Amino acid sequence: MITRVELYRLVWTEPASSLASKFGVSNSYFCRVLTALDVPRPPRGYWGRRSAGQEPPIPGLPPLQPGCPDRWSRNPADLIRIMPFYKTLAGHSASTTYVEHPLVAAARTRFEAAAIAETEAAAKVVETCPAAAITEDRDDAADAARSARTYLKLPKRLAIIDVTTSRTKLADSLDLADKLYRALEARGHRVAIAASFETFARLRVDRNVVVLGCPLGTTEDDAHRRPTVAYVASIPIGLAVVEVGRQTKLHYAGHGRYLSESHWKKRRRGGYSWSVTRWLPTGLLKIVAYSPFPSVKWRREWTEPTEGQLAALVDQIVADIEQEAKRQGNPRKSGGSLE
Repeated sequence: MITRVELYRLVWTEPASSLASKFGVSNSYFCRVLTALDVPRPPRGYWGRRSAGQEPPIPGLPPLQPGCPDRWSRNPADLIRIMPFYKTLAGHSASTTYVEHPLVAAARTRFEAAAIAETEAAAKVVETCPAAAITEDRDDAADAARSARTYLKLPKRLAIIDVTTSRTKLADSLDLADKLYRALEARGHRVAIAASFETFARLRVDRNVVVLGCPLGTTEDDAHRRPTVAYVASIPIGLAVVEVGRQTKLHYAGHGRYLSESHWKKRRRGGYSWSVTRWLPTGLLKIVAYSPFPSVKWRREWTEPTEGQLAALVDQIVADIEQEAKRQGNPRKSGGSLE
């Protein structure tokens, strides 16, 4: 294992390609390590100027930003993993201005790919339905479409922002996350995906209820993501944007379609069917703030009463988070509980 300060000293005394060979990694990976640890490296032509007898200036080592690793090791047991999103955050600080937060921009393609996969899966269900079944009752078709709405399924163990949403609310959810992250960083609070060396735990999202550990009564939210964390005065606060869900009883209507219980009771046609209970997204969004320390049982939620109202409350939500961080102090040092 080597510290950030030691790497800084080495990289200005020997070319990175030579150091990468000594560490047994590729030159590109070694540069990723330097980027992750925010260690400045010599610019192009530096070693040529040194060989010509010149003494180019050496920049100082910048202060370590919250959430960034301060050391590196090739041993997986040390839990110092260099994640791809570090490159996204290279040169990024709380004072940086941009059109879209880099974490949201990096996650957008992943979410859009999941939305496309869901659209294609829904299209296959329609293809297998006889034309008569689709056009027989337009009310049935509309209700079946609403009942088919699900939360986007992302790959497990993905380093991505903590957003849980359906395809129809994807754009609004990402826009809300972007506004929240930018509002926090405008006030000097860095937002990042927690690194593997941090002993943080992400809240598992049970759509309408957020709990530590396993979801209540459902295993739908099975993505083992690292928590998205805002460092408010060095105090980590976990953040999640969630589309609220509701447990809904559905009845099978044939051809892979399900109808809500209220609509099913209005049908005049009979036939064999069965019922299932599923979490269906409601279109309402909420922001969840929580302590990422497993031993600290604190969280707070802000839910919009009607669609589209939560974005206007982001500044007040940021102020509430700041007040909570100021009131509690750092639980690592105090051992306190955010309750």
